[in-house]
Amino acid sequence: MKKKGVNASKSGAWLKRVGVVFIGLLAGLALIIAVLLVVFDEADYKRALAWSADHFLDSELVISGPLSVGYSEGVLFSADEFQLQAHDGSYALEVSAFNLHLNLASLLSGPLWIHDLALGDFILKINETEDDVDFFIPPVVISRAQVNSLVVEYQEVSPGTLHRFSLDNLIIDDADVDGPLKVQASGVFKGQEFRLDGILPPLGKIQDTTTPKPIKLDFVSEKINASLEGSITDPLNGKGLDLKILASAESVDEYFEIFGDDIPTLGKLNVTAILRGDYETPRLEDIDLHLRRGERVNLAVTGKVADATTGEGAKLQISGESDNPAVLSWLLFKEQNRLSSVSLKAALEINNGRYFISGLD
Repeated sequence: MKKKGVNASKSGAWLKRVGVVFIGLLAGLALIIAVLLVVFDEADYKRALAWSADHFLDSELVISGPLSVGYSEGVLFSADEFQLQAHDGSYALEVSAFNLHLNLASLLSGPLWIHDLALGDFILKINETEDDVDFFIPPVVISRAQVNSLVVEYQEVSPGTLHRFSLDNLIIDDADVDGPLKVQASGVFKGQEFRLDGILPPLGKIQDTTTPKPIKLDFVSEKINASLEGSITDPLNGKGLDLKILASAESVDEYFEIFGDDIPTLGKLNVTAILRGDYETPRLEDIDLHLRRGERVNLAVTGKVADATTGEGAKLQISGESDNPAVLSWLLFKEQNRLSSVSLKAALEINNGRYFISGLD
């Protein structure tokens, strides 16, 4: 039997779109700054930036505070009270303090290399559009970054959910260019405070595409603890992922809202999996998930997912029992009350946004 579900490709789309807008704006601004240095005099910088943003980014740029552009082992850009808004209303960006030090030559020879990035009171608001987006994130390398107070809001068209993510502080530090890149962050996601600590591949080896490079990230919040540990072979192009995921949570309803609205109470979750593939279509293998909610729910899921960002290509074995199967009912029918009780074994596959169930007992 089969049941058509909500278009799975939309599930994690807002996360991708946020990354595309953020990295794309950095790369676009870098290109505009490069034009400034070559063509304009210092007295014309603000006017030239506004003109460039209008023509290249289809956006209105306003800089109310001081602005400086210079060159010292790369391009130095500094601006206060920086505002950028798309003409079509798809995004709006505000930054009280923006400092950027980048390698101009890298724009021509490979990935955009940012030596230092400092942001203060950064607010990015993105409004979802009905148009399909071909996601592409240009390669950007950030050696050091300091972010104080970052807020990202993503407004869906339908059903109108507002996703909000905030960072109180973010630090990226390459103190040892041949050693791992250190990352620390703290903030709020889905109303829950969190802290992130870990390491990313060494910048001195980031252009090497032949050997695996270490990644280790630990995420701790009020309701969930998770870790990601393993390696990546080609960090610039996001290829060669081989990471083990461990996660446990008392309740994760707020986090899973990014994959759909009105998800029922999930209960206590424990999961392990292997993440492989690349950034665009990461795949999950060796999934081993257990969900328990008191004595009323006991569910186990094993298998794999070809595209972890959309759920497409899922091949899962499900077994469990419950006298209140709201979650399973929601997954199958997008409603919570279609099933009153269940004890089952089944295989679930997702292809082209449709759910196929086989071997149902």
